[in-house]
Amino acid sequence: MNSKIKFKTISNLTLQFFLILGLLTQCTLDLNNPKDPRSRGFFETALWEEYLRGLCNTDLRGTIRFGSGTYKIYPYQLLKLKSGNFLVTAGVFESVSWNGNPNGKNFSYSGTPGTDINAIIFLINGKSFQVEWLDYLGIITVASDDKSTVPAVELSNGDIVTSAYVKSTSQGSPISSKSNINSLHMVRYNQSGNRVWNTYLDKADNSIVESRFVLITDEGDNIHFFFNGVGISMTPDTVGFGEFPSMVVPSDATNTGNKEIGWGVISQSGNPIKQRYLPSYGQTIIKDATYLGEGTILIFGGAEDNYIGYTGHPLPSYNFQRPMVTKLSTSNFDMVNTTYLGTNSTNHTLGYISEAIIASDGVYTTGVSAGDFGSSFHSFQLYSGTTSFRNAIFSKFDRNGNLIWNQFLGSTLSDIVELAPKLSYLSSNNLLKAYTFSPVSGALFTGFSIPITGKGINPYQKTTLNIAGANGYYQSIHYETGLNNFPPTSEDLLTNVAVAKESCGGRMVRLQNTIDINTEIGTMEVTTRPAYEEP
Repeated sequence: MNSKIKFKTISNLTLQFFLILGLLTQCTLDLNNPKDPRSRGFFETALWEEYLRGLCNTDLRGTIRFGSGTYKIYPYQLLKLKSGNFLVTAGVFESVSWNGNPNGKNFSYSGTPGTDINAIIFLINGKSFQVEWLDYLGIITVASDDKSTVPAVELSNGDIVTSAYVKSTSQGSPISSKSNINSLHMVRYNQSGNRVWNTYLDKADNSIVESRFVLITDEGDNIHFFFNGVGISMTPDTVGFGEFPSMVVPSDATNTGNKEIGWGVISQSGNPIKQRYLPSYGQTIIKDATYLGEGTILIFGGAEDNYIGYTGHPLPSYNFQRPMVTKLSTSNFDMVNTTYLGTNSTNHTLGYISEAIIASDGVYTTGVSAGDFGSSFHSFQLYSGTTSFRNAIFSKFDRNGNLIWNQFLGSTLSDIVELAPKLSYLSSNNLLKAYTFSPVSGALFTGFSIPITGKGINPYQKTTLNIAGANGYYQSIHYETGLNNFPPTSEDLLTNVAVAKESCGGRMVRLQNTIDINTEIGTMEVTTRPAYEEP
């Protein structure tokens, strides 16, 4: 009976799809941009995506594991594509097997296992939960676990663009050849894993943070990439990447080693268009960005001082980092405004926004707070025995970058882990899920009275916090043992969620690694389980 019902549902979906598609083909609009709501392409794309989502199985269970467990492995990005498939990027110190295949679709692992870290990208079928293809981008210049090391973004037609700063030899027949020892390698793939194009972008050695890049696209499928330039002298950077036209706005370069945000634009065909800096007095780091339509970009990170020509930093000239959100205009290729969060107290030295998720009613973020600020229902938890006064922070912004609400997560009994939580958004019920660890002392979080589920022991308990998107109120928190023994032995492995995305109906897909916390050696997996098992 269940199979008959399922068949009937799929048949109805199929019939509805082709009936509506037939009507759309009669549309007289000439526009065919899948990101433009006025175009036929937009409606066809939206309909196809809705049809695919209707086939999603909320009870699917599966795990795909990578790595031999001999070396480190770094999970970076997990993207849910419009097709319902999932894209993953990671850093590996060895050749990894997928479907029994040790080679990449276009290129394979290069270098010395255990020494050289390669960037990989692979596609997982959202229905079968099997790897469709996997490819290697080359040897990454710096071995980093920063998720921005290998970013990725989807174009309107389903193609994927990714990048990595590499030191290995040139791959294929690039649009622009590799000129420096270390270069930014950018690749466009179709969903079959074939390369549409690849190119190399070259910048002066030591003038860039090699593990921090953010990619987004606009309506025209132009690729906006953000990076952190590094001052190598007290002379402003007027060159940037050599393949681009001349720099629109150079860096400030007040001090050697100062980090400032750079912004470049590349066409969907891989041709550089323009580049500039967002010059600042102190170090300003980029962590994430979102495109909100109508030429508006919000970028997120941390700032030690004001941008040149702007004010508002709570504690300028002290070099204490504060969370930052900045609104940009793609049409003007310029800044519109910026918002800084955090206290003006010199007791608090650190704060940044690490992740941003766009939703229909705003932008949700997480990160690390720099002391108490604003009006929060869940107040800052001050642990007097620490020197860093660290809390996790959850915030919601409108599309102009104005703060709607912010909440804190901490403990008055212990300092919390240095890692910012990982955030996921469930659109069906406007719910946020935050994944983190309990405080290192073994204490639990304080400052709220909400349902607590699960029962863990020892420090580093795996923690899932559910947050109402409308007002930021915490709904429930779940604790689960992370380490059976503490201090851990070599047999005690800790699972860390790097990224989590909703597949459908509350079923989550997680990109995570399981490691020895003393050596960071372990494996990586992409895993999912039925929605009803989610805390």
